[in-house]
Order: sequence, then structure tokens, then C-alpha cells
Amino acid sequence: MRSPISSASRQRYRSRTIFSPVVLFLLCGIVSGAGVSRTVDSVVFACQVPSGEGGDRDSWQQPEKVLDAIGVKPGMTIGEVGAGNGYFTFKMARRVGPTGLIYANDIDQAALRSIEAGAKKRKIEHIVTVGGEVDNPLFPPAAMDLAIMVYVFHDLAKPVELLQNLLPSLKPNAPLVILERDPEKMPSAKGHFYDKDRILKLTSEAGFELVRVETFLPRDNIYILRANGVSSPPADPSDGHQKDKALPAVSRYELRFTLLLKENRLKAESLMKVRNDSREPVSEIPFLLYRLFDVLEVTDDMGIALPFKQTVVKFSDENSLQVNFVSVRLSEPLAPGKTAAVRLKYAGALWGYPEVMAYVRDRIDENYSLLRPDSLAYPVLAEASFQSFVAAFRLGFTYQVQTEVPAGYVVACGGKHVETKRTANTTAFVFESYRPTWRIDIAAAKFKVTEDAGRKIRVFAIPEDEGEGRRILEAAQKSFRFYSGLFGEVGDFPGYVIIEIPEGWGSQASDFYILQSAAAFRDKGRTSELYHEIAHNWNVRAKPAIQRCRYFDEAFASYFQGLAIREFEGEEAFEKYMNRLRDRFLQSCERDGKNGSTPIADYWREERGENSYTKGAWSLFVLHQVVGDTVFQSLISDFLREFRPREVDFKDFQGFAEKAAGRKLDRLFTEWISGAESSQLLRDKLDAGKIAERYR
Repeated sequence: MRSPISSASRQRYRSRTIFSPVVLFLLCGIVSGAGVSRTVDSVVFACQVPSGEGGDRDSWQQPEKVLDAIGVKPGMTIGEVGAGNGYFTFKMARRVGPTGLIYANDIDQAALRSIEAGAKKRKIEHIVTVGGEVDNPLFPPAAMDLAIMVYVFHDLAKPVELLQNLLPSLKPNAPLVILERDPEKMPSAKGHFYDKDRILKLTSEAGFELVRVETFLPRDNIYILRANGVSSPPADPSDGHQKDKALPAVSRYELRFTLLLKENRLKAESLMKVRNDSREPVSEIPFLLYRLFDVLEVTDDMGIALPFKQTVVKFSDENSLQVNFVSVRLSEPLAPGKTAAVRLKYAGALWGYPEVMAYVRDRIDENYSLLRPDSLAYPVLAEASFQSFVAAFRLGFTYQVQTEVPAGYVVACGGKHVETKRTANTTAFVFESYRPTWRIDIAAAKFKVTEDAGRKIRVFAIPEDEGEGRRILEAAQKSFRFYSGLFGEVGDFPGYVIIEIPEGWGSQASDFYILQSAAAFRDKGRTSELYHEIAHNWNVRAKPAIQRCRYFDEAFASYFQGLAIREFEGEEAFEKYMNRLRDRFLQSCERDGKNGSTPIADYWREERGENSYTKGAWSLFVLHQVVGDTVFQSLISDFLREFRPREVDFKDFQGFAEKAAGRKLDRLFTEWISGAESSQLLRDKLDAGKIAERYR
């Protein structure tokens, strides 16, 4: 699984708002959302154009002049609250161009479907629809260069609350634009539309102040506002508003660990290059560390001391998680686009977070030591909130890490092993990242190392499992051969590392390595779990808006795992595996009916990406049945080759599938990806061949 949080623990923290990696990256996922109290389609569309005033709207609305006045430019990201029929949505999309992004928000799903259909007809791919709530547009944090409402503000059921919830989505100094009918210009609008005083009173209560009013339209006014000083995030690092600030990011880590195994503690030094990608100078930088670590010193790269404060606080959105919140003041503000160096020296004991996240049992111990970002073993640049913490994993960085251990111990890491330094009593292992990545995992034990130098596969086994290590190496070798023969070699493959960890500590995978639990390591019946993790080497990156659907990583890996099972264990084992996936999906539907009614393409909206492991894999199974072995193999091979260098979405995948199949596959993709009719097919427990007949 490619997530900083294990699947079991992720259930605890599931919410409707999702954030995109890189890392997101990056980018944020978004959520269903909008905030206008409209209930039927006729009202939704009427709210976009005041009653009786449709006609040639361009002539009196002067949309291009409006966009000029509010400063809409190519490349901007804009959030539109109450987008309705999309009149301004499509005009703004054309203005910002393909390098920009429009979040079109409404509470009415019919309105959003209309916009989606219009975008498809116009071949516009940079509009993301966002369903919302009456008091929250549910936009991603710190993402918008501008937010706009057109003929919406007067209809808001909770205008102050909605604006307060909108505010965190704005970048620093980003304007809020409210276009409303002016009752002074059109007396017939009195009693329905708000006058200027009413608008300014409500927006002021929400934390906005007026910048200017544009009055050139014959019927309307355009109010341009910005967040005022009252709405600035509070100083308390545990306050929930802190999580929504735009933050700089770490682009490079240079870590030095000394593991004091008998004392169950470590000494560490972290030199970080911090890049400010926001539009405002940054004077203070927040870091999170494990709750029992003490920061001893903070300097820049020249050794000049930097002022800092450290406080143990609770996460604002998960009170059971405590961290050491470290606020570092730079010697001078970090300008946009610039980089600064921050060095933290710290020390302390590490015992993980088993009382909150059962799998996070990271510790420093003579038997086994594990350091992961999940336990904040190294500084993570984030505010003291779970949302901000998770968002930090979407930003890529490079690293070099040196870990010193007593002689006789071996350090394992997913990076490139570049050096070993030995003294009479200690050994230091140095690793570097192969390329920008999103996490660093370090394990230390008296490992037995088995490797295939040719295929660059290394297995780190606990001493008593040395024999299992050789078996795991053989399984890895054959799965790499199988996937390479089926879908082509992984380009620029740096190698693969398999690290055994104690049972219950949470198997995880990242770029070119896996942490595999001891039980899975030892159990021959769970060897196929390794096929899944290795299959991630044949994934592509999803576009930020849909990354949390988990389709192009977990659905692909789950189905490829099934293909490996069929190759190595036979058709019967493959059928049992696919049936287990179907049954797991049906069980999830029994727990929550929305798992069955939510289309795969919308999993990101409510953090339902876990279903991509199951139903997502079945969608590929059905596609495979429809197009046949030869076409499916060619389709996946060409798709991976085309999109490895860039991000992908469902339209790209459908286009490739149709090109490979030589015919349209609209019904299949509608029922399995953009719709939810396929859930009933799984409930009926039809085999994939029978289902495929629907689409031939």
C-alpha cells in the first residue's frame, strides 16, 4: 500500500476531505461540496440568472470585462461557489487555460453533472466538480488564487459560516469576488438581493474586508474582498485553523542518526533544505517530531543559531495524537521561490504510537529498531493537525541518511546503499534516495542479507528467518520476471529491497522497497502479498484530483497480483483470489451502502479508495475478459510506457483501452468507473466472463 497510514488505521481517520501527494502531490483531493440552499434543478439554474433576465446574457453580463476586472489570468486556480449551470465556469476555464484549474462547486448534483457534461462536450479537462454543504464549500486548503460567487450570496443559507469555511482554501491575499444584483440599480431586486451594506456586514463577520467595488455593470456590482487581520490563523499551534495555512516544503533531507540500543534512545541531526513555493514571505517554519524527542539546538547551514520554541501538543483534529511542535524563526523572511537551510539536533526515546495507530510500534531496541515518518522519527514540516501531517507526504524530496549502530548490527533502508563506515565498536550505513520520494524508512537489527546482484534485489531477514529470506528472494525474482515479460521492463530500475519487520508493525511499501511483516514473511500462503507490492513498480501516477481514488496504484496492483497468482498457482487459485476480492467488496457495502453506490471515479470525494483494491481490481478483470489476453497485455504495456512520465486520469485510460480494443467501451467505463451499476453485477455474483458479455 502506498500511504503513510496503514489501511487499518486509516479507517479511524476517514473524513470527507482528502488531500493530494505529490505529492500530491500533491495535490489535494477534494471532497463533495457546495453551499447554496437550493433544492431542485429549476432553482439551481435560476439562481445563476435572475428571473426573467436570460436573453442574450453576454450583452448585459459582459463576462469578459468582468474577468478582466477581477484579474483572471492563465494558470490560475479558481474556486467557484454555487456554479449552477456553469455560465462563468466555462468562461473562466477558457481564460485560465490548461495550466489552470477551476473547482466548480454546488450542493446540487444535477448541476454538477450538467457542468461535467458541458466540459466533456467542450473538451475541457481542467474543471473539477465539487459537491458541497450549505455551510462549507469543501475546497482544498490554500489552493485558490481567487474564489467567486455569481448571484449566489443572497441565497446562502449560512453565509457567514460558509465564508469562514471558504477562507482557508484561499492562498495568502487571494481575493473573494461576489457578483450580485444591485437593488439601487434595479428596484425590482429589492427584498431578494442584498444591498451593499448587508453584503459588507456579513462578509465582515466572516473575516473579510472590502478592497473595492466595481460598478460598471448596468445591473450588478462586483465586490472584491480579502481576508482581514481578524481572520489570521491564531498563534496556538494546536488550533485547527493552523492546518490550513500554505506552508513551505522540505526539498532535501540530510539525516544523521546514532542509535543507542541499550538506552532505547537516539541522537539525531537533520539538515533540511526548505523551499517556499507560496506567494508570501515566510518567517516561521513549523516542524513535527515525536512527542518524547527534545530539540537541543537549531541553526542554519552556517551554524548560526535560530530561535525556536518546542511544545508538546495534541493534533487539532485527532486529540489522541501528541507531538512535539517545533516552531523555528528564520534569521530573515524566506521570499517566495527561495530556499533556506534549517538544522535540528534532537535526542530522546522512541516508542511509537500504538495506543493511537496500532501498527506504529517504532522503537529503538536491541532486538529490532524501526524509524518511520509515521512515528515522526525525523522532522516533518507540517502544522499540528492530522490533515497537515498527511498533506506533507505529498511533497517529494531527496535525501541522504547515515545511521550508526553497534558493531554486528545491519541497517536496512529503501534507498541506495552508498557507503559503510566501520570502527572498532560501531558501523555507520549511508543511503541516498534514488530520486525524489515521499518517505524514509530505516530499520536496524542483526539482519541476514540475501541478494540477487543481477536484478538488484536485496532481502533483509531477521536471523531466525534467513531461510525464509531466500524463499522470499526467489518469489521476488519470479514475480519481477513475470511482470517484466507481461508488461515490459521497469525503465531505469534501481533495484528493490524487502525488509522484514516484526509482526503487527504494519507492512508498507514505497518507491522500490517494502516493509513486510514477519507473519507474511514466514507464511508461504501469504507470498502473494509480495506480488502485490512488487506490482506497484508497474503503476502510473494519477492526476491530483483523483489520486485518492487509489485506482491507478491499488486497483492495478491488486489485479496484477491476481495474474501472478494464476501464473504461479493456477487458475483455481486465481478464481478464489478474485472471489475473495468480490466478497470483501460486498462486505464493505453491507457496512456502508455508499461503498456500493459511489462510482470508482468518485472514491476520492469520501475517502473510499479502499474499494479500489476490490471492485477496482474487478473492473480490470472485466476489461481483460472483454478485450482478451493479447489486447489487454498490449493495452497495459503501452499505457504504462506512455504515462509513466506524466499523470493520468480515467479519460486517458478509457481512450487507451478503446484504441487498443479498436472500438468504443463507453458502457463498460460508465457502469464500472463513472457509474455504480456494476455493484449490482457483483452482488449477483456473476462470473467475469458472463459480465463481459454485456460489453461485447
